[in-house]
Amino acid sequence: MNRAILLFAAAILVHPLFAQDRESLIGGSPPELAGEGARWFPSDSAPRLADLHGRVVYVQFGLTSCAACQSARAGLARWVETFGQRGFVAIEVFDGRADGEWSVEEATRGRPWTALLDAGGRACLAWGVRSFPTAVLIDVEGKVVWQGSPLSRPADLEASIERELDRVDGDPH
Repeated sequence: MNRAILLFAAAILVHPLFAQDRESLIGGSPPELAGEGARWFPSDSAPRLADLHGRVVYVQFGLTSCAACQSARAGLARWVETFGQRGFVAIEVFDGRADGEWSVEEATRGRPWTALLDAGGRACLAWGVRSFPTAVLIDVEGKVVWQGSPLSRPADLEASIERELDRVDGDPH
């Protein structure tokens, strides 16, 4: 039984879900998130990335029905709890081509971060998302400093979050 679990876990790690072959946004400014038909949760929380300069912004793309995305959401919850008071902003984007309004509303109820139902998958396409979950970390200048699956290298991602938040706090590391 344990061997079957290990084989399953190994298969997941090499699955295209964790592929890093997407067009890189690293070093550039990402496109805005909201497009025509986008719906924010909570409804009064529609942030513009341009308005978030000076903060560390983490954007995570996923689906409500994706088990790996649900695992990534647990990490997101931990980071919001750990780093939320230090200028860390989290936005979760759900691909509207697969998720409906009701499922996103259920998945985000009571969560302390903003979520976007990406109608038609416009943001996913603009950001080059080809697999779920995918995450992007944006620094205080609005440039992408990390991109990939939050499950494939969580320690690297957390170190990047810490490094960027140290810059917000005035620590040059």
